[in-house]
Amino acid sequence: MFDKRILAGFCTLALAIGSASAASAGGEQTYADILNGPATYVELAGANGAMSDAGCKRTDCLAIADLVHAFDILFRRDTPNTMTRTEPEDGNRIARANARFDQTVLVHRDRFSDYCAALTKLATHYSEYSLGFHTIEIATRLDAADQSVHCADSVMTAFPHSEESGEMIETARETCKNDHWGACREIRARR
Repeated sequence: MFDKRILAGFCTLALAIGSASAASAGGEQTYADILNGPATYVELAGANGAMSDAGCKRTDCLAIADLVHAFDILFRRDTPNTMTRTEPEDGNRIARANARFDQTVLVHRDRFSDYCAALTKLATHYSEYSLGFHTIEIATRLDAADQSVHCADSVMTAFPHSEESGEMIETARETCKNDHWGACREIRARR
């Protein structure tokens, strides 16, 4: 399960994206409306279901739903820590999670720009290691799927300059090379 700091990142993201689209939504409920302060992952999952049930069709809304699902897939894939994987079943679990990620995000090329905008906003408000790490992974995998996107570059530029974010970025660069995310050249060190 996600911890509350990750939820805070999603709330910040939803508010930033939703504030621009809420005025043009014509009264339609946005993710920003629903995510304005959930305290648990269960509430976030409920919000995701509520938006699906309400027939959310706008691409920004659908992109947020996809990213919530994608972060959950990656979080579960990396629990326990992938650096310690040694058993064959761990490799199978990781391969299945990566396939689910591809089916959730990479099949929706029409949403790539919305994904990138959301990931860039998350990077701007970076405060949680695994969320930042997975933000980089998703951005590089988007770039590998469509070289015209340049998502990793905008995400890398958005991260704050700090020792913690620099260490996280360096770990992401090494993991990208080892796990073949694609577009690893875009992960550059922060100065």
